[in-house]
Amino acid sequence: MWRRLLVVLLLPLVGVGCVPRFGATSLAAEDLSFSQGTTFDLQETSVSLPFVGKGLATYSVTLDVIAANELQLHWSSVKEQETAASQEAREAALAQMTEGAEVALPQAEIVSVEESGTLFTDALAEGSALYLPLDWDVGEERLVGDGTSVLFIPRSTYQALVDAGTAEIRLGLIDVLASDAAGMLQTFKDLLGTFADQPVSGDVVMGADAATFTVTSLNETFVLTVDGKRVKVPVLHAESPLASIVVLKNEQYPLVLSVTLEPWAAITDVSDISAFIGRLERGLAPPLGYKVEGIGSRE
Repeated sequence: MWRRLLVVLLLPLVGVGCVPRFGATSLAAEDLSFSQGTTFDLQETSVSLPFVGKGLATYSVTLDVIAANELQLHWSSVKEQETAASQEAREAALAQMTEGAEVALPQAEIVSVEESGTLFTDALAEGSALYLPLDWDVGEERLVGDGTSVLFIPRSTYQALVDAGTAEIRLGLIDVLASDAAGMLQTFKDLLGTFADQPVSGDVVMGADAATFTVTSLNETFVLTVDGKRVKVPVLHAESPLASIVVLKNEQYPLVLSVTLEPWAAITDVSDISAFIGRLERGLAPPLGYKVEGIGSRE
């Protein structure tokens, strides 16, 4: 579950809350209803590169239980990914190239994959962690006793953001402290710069402070579809060196409407770098965030 390592990279990300605001009706945050049967449409987001456009998942989520401190949901997702046979063929071709052979890389075989699962949390009221859809595992998961919420940040965390302007929020990120990791990630950052066809700015940032989010705005709006109608709702924006979030300004149900991670989210060790680069070469975007596109009710 907690398998993501992040450091800072200042690279544009695909739109978060980028639905045009023209024609959207203003809606008070308290007017959004969250109860048994409420549905959410989620879309993964990624780095903005001209040749990347596939591989991101869409999620359909339904609330089964939502109470003072407990939430249970079931979800399904659809995403594009490369088949295992295609990956093996590519690795074999690359190995031959390394040995000096003149071979062509095979065409990637991309298929749509469906997954599903259920989640339970007891941290709607008190906690400091958020379990991102990008990390959800197939099957049943129970988040009990560790202060980890799903979709909504814990109310105690939301109140700290509003009252103090800062709060500790864990997103399943692993702080990297080893110096050799810093060098490895700097190399990876340079590689991403070559894909962007320009140097990538920003220093590698490490340490526990990465979990400290600071409110950057309390007076923004976010556009989404609610029961089939386009609306804009009041939100707050908060940032840490590793991520930014947009949260519905609702004391009872502070829904996280978007999360934007820096592009190190897919990296857990050196071996992951080649997989990350391989996805970009195939035009498969690495998931580095998500946004809520719609809220409705199950019929």
